[in-house]
Amino acid sequence: MIIGLRRGIDSPINRSYAYSPDLTVHRPLIGYVSAVHSIDYWVASLLIRPMLADLADTGSWRRDTAKRYVVQDGLCHSFFLDRTLRHVSFYLADHSQYNCFLTPSPPPRADQNTWFCPPDDPVPPPEGSHSAWRYLLRTAVAVPMRLSHAAFLSFARLDSDSDPALGSGLGPPDTFLSTFQALAEQARIVHTRLPEGPGTFNFTVGTQLWTVCREDALNRSKPQVHSIQHLRDPTTPPQPGNPVPVTLLGAPDAGQGKTAGGEIVVGSSF
Repeated sequence: MIIGLRRGIDSPINRSYAYSPDLTVHRPLIGYVSAVHSIDYWVASLLIRPMLADLADTGSWRRDTAKRYVVQDGLCHSFFLDRTLRHVSFYLADHSQYNCFLTPSPPPRADQNTWFCPPDDPVPPPEGSHSAWRYLLRTAVAVPMRLSHAAFLSFARLDSDSDPALGSGLGPPDTFLSTFQALAEQARIVHTRLPEGPGTFNFTVGTQLWTVCREDALNRSKPQVHSIQHLRDPTTPPQPGNPVPVTLLGAPDAGQGKTAGGEIVVGSSF
């Protein structure tokens, strides 16, 4: 509950203003969203503008005692904008840590295009595109490991250095969400093989090498998928944004061994 709010007001912005370069999203705010939901910074950065766009239309607006504009979605998300409406100054989630108690958000339909853009290079979504920020947020929250941007790019076989069209680091907009979901599914399985305690662990999974880092000895924070390397290319490489999921063995102990260097081999054919 947010205290110090005055009575409701009409929305001072429309949804398109959330994508305006006149509205600044500061990096500490992105870091806070990342920390609250225990998701990687790059994923949090994709959520703020579409979240605010939705709340601009459907949220409840107030002014607080500092004359900031506050919008709440009636569930658990709140944004604070400064009195000039030029800066998103704060974010609150009405639940403890990263535990969203709501039922999972359904994925968009297969015929719906989704849209995400980096916060520093805001681009309004194309006509007819679907805002799927809730699904992305809840997918990232539900994964028991953080998924680094480098791991996503490698998993999706994207190379922004060689292809300027992929400079956003997201790949084709119509395949980003499905690619992230495929990575999340693989990460859930790899997590079941992760040993207890801190350390850096290498998992050989089919033709991929996953490097997972765990810093917290008490397991209070999520480990992170630091990188994914392709050990060999298949005969026909997948197209950018459409990775071929790597099949893992169903039983945690089957085909699994640990080397002296901390490498975990999961069903490896090498």
